[in-house]
Amino acid sequence: MTDYYSKEEEGSIFNMALAVLKRIDNYLNLIAKASIMKDTVTWYLTLRALFREISFKLTETEQKEINDLFEKIDVKYLNDKRTLPKLEDIDMKLRYYMNKYHLLMPSKDDPRHSIYGR
Repeated sequence: MTDYYSKEEEGSIFNMALAVLKRIDNYLNLIAKASIMKDTVTWYLTLRALFREISFKLTETEQKEINDLFEKIDVKYLNDKRTLPKLEDIDMKLRYYMNKYHLLMPSKDDPRHSIYGR
């Protein structure tokens, strides 16, 4: 019988992967709606939340790149139409990194690809 409470066992039989992916999905849905409605405050805040959620996957250089993009936005003027392209830049860059680290689509090395014959 496996001793799930043993201090010698490494890791856990449970993890938060599904919960993290669900939160990411919720953020992406909110971002999509906010961008369509041009709700720049919700868009900005949700992009920040998404960035915090995926930052563990990013290198320090990638994190700095995203932070630099956020710093170009003056939160006092979030409703200014000049903010829209800046939010779009952050949105696209986050999606690029999410794709790079297989948070949007599974890797081709993912065993499920061989099961389903993709």
